[in-house]
Amino acid sequence: MRLNLFKKNFKDEVIFLHYLTTDNVGDLSCCPKNYFSRFKNCKELEIYNYNHSNPKNKTFIIGGGGLLQEFFKKSIEEMVKLKDNNNVIFWGIGLDNSPIGKIVDADIINGCKLLGIRDFNTQYKYVPCVSCMSVLFDKYRNTKPKKKIRCYIHSEYEFPAFLIDSFEIYKNNQDYGKKNALNNALKFLSGAEYIITNSFHGAYWATLLNRKVIVLPFSRNGNTKFSDKFLTLKYKPVYVENPDDIEYCLIDKLKEAQNYENALSDARAHNINFYNQVIDVIENKR
Repeated sequence: MRLNLFKKNFKDEVIFLHYLTTDNVGDLSCCPKNYFSRFKNCKELEIYNYNHSNPKNKTFIIGGGGLLQEFFKKSIEEMVKLKDNNNVIFWGIGLDNSPIGKIVDADIINGCKLLGIRDFNTQYKYVPCVSCMSVLFDKYRNTKPKKKIRCYIHSEYEFPAFLIDSFEIYKNNQDYGKKNALNNALKFLSGAEYIITNSFHGAYWATLLNRKVIVLPFSRNGNTKFSDKFLTLKYKPVYVENPDDIEYCLIDKLKEAQNYENALSDARAHNINFYNQVIDVIENKR
């Protein structure tokens, strides 16, 4: 796979936007700026309610994260308005809880130079979360697990007490503010043969680390729901529809879970290909 490298690094002409006002290590680790050296001097800004002053001749790269949902709709629409005088690119963004494909309307499709969606098997170009490019996966992927089962928890949702009482847990916001937050998350995930999680990035990262994954739906006040982002993962985890059942079906679910040896190289290949397309756009080759 060709990696489009040049001597010149970009700076003011390229601006990255994603969700920054969060304590979720997944959202904070999904900006392409952090994984390609040519972007290291570029600005990284908050996408939510981003205010612009009619810029011209810029390249705006939005993503990743689950941005194609109602919470970010106004912000996305504002970015699309910049299309006439700028390049607008969406990189590895997610459809999340929307009906697959419906929230990405024609205005967004027509308003950007490139569109890469992290959801697999939709009508759009598949570009999984760019966090797969972190060298930390190479550091931890081949480490021998010390535990059989660990749990990676999305802090905004409930998680079965049986699992919390039985296994080591890690919350997706527990290292918020630390420079080594991603390192700590991947180190934890790599330390078990099986990961049980209700977090998208918990499932995605554990899969890239070649661990076996069991996914629980979001649960709050007795209501449970599988977000579309779990159902559109390319490499399928094992799903548990009702979190309350996990105590009784855990042994069977462990037997169903599998490793995906090629998941990391596949995710990186998609991102390197998209990166080369982005460089071509910036260099006015498209």
